[in-house]
Amino acid sequence: MDAGLRGSVAIVTGAGSGIGLAVTRQLADEGAHVVAGDRDPSATRAIDGVVPVRVDFGDPESGSLLVRTAIYEFGSVDVVVNNFGVSEHREGVCSISDEDWVESFDLNFLTAVRTSRAALPTMTARRRGALVHIASEAARTGDPYSTDYNVSKAALLILSKAIANEFGPYGIRSNTVSPGPTRTPAWDDFGAALAERYELPFDDALDHHVREVRKIPLGRMADPEDVASTVVFLASDLARHVTGSDYRVDGGAPTSV
Repeated sequence: MDAGLRGSVAIVTGAGSGIGLAVTRQLADEGAHVVAGDRDPSATRAIDGVVPVRVDFGDPESGSLLVRTAIYEFGSVDVVVNNFGVSEHREGVCSISDEDWVESFDLNFLTAVRTSRAALPTMTARRRGALVHIASEAARTGDPYSTDYNVSKAALLILSKAIANEFGPYGIRSNTVSPGPTRTPAWDDFGAALAERYELPFDDALDHHVREVRKIPLGRMADPEDVASTVVFLASDLARHVTGSDYRVDGGAPTSV
């Protein structure tokens, strides 16, 4: 599709693998210039129109670094995709220490806050821009095995809505995408835990979890490209009258709230 993104400038956090890499590729395919931030952005180096930036998202200046790079390289920022996130398998709510909670919010929530905060002034000055934050269907499920991650993703839903309300008059849109189970490297450790829990081989355990436990109507995990297509739509003028919304890309997964 021609999403009208040719020549636009996008920042993608967590661009080195999984959903972030798929988003980076699709934005570049649409003709956008992309600043690809990751701890290891090497997978983005061969993509035309992409400037890889090695960045530690535990650094409070990480968002500012990406915005400065975009302005230096391309003169503006039109799109921010807050994708970076880290999920750890937990043994239940009581197993999560204060340090775990702080780290989860620092990486999964404050990274998005910092990158958005750095980009919004230049977007406001130009009276245009789109932010897409990668939340999670887990923000609504109350899964006790990743509660700190889930709560940090729930916070993204409110952040996005607040940005949409405040900056809509400046022509800036803010939306979230909430993927369900998506076959990314993040599922390697969790899949191993599922294999142990269900006493099944790795791939069989994932299939059992998706079909029999989660009962996802479409019957499969998403591919990163499934999520990326929705992100690109929301970043583009095809969604020019969409803001403050959450798009679930979860195969119809039932949620508890």
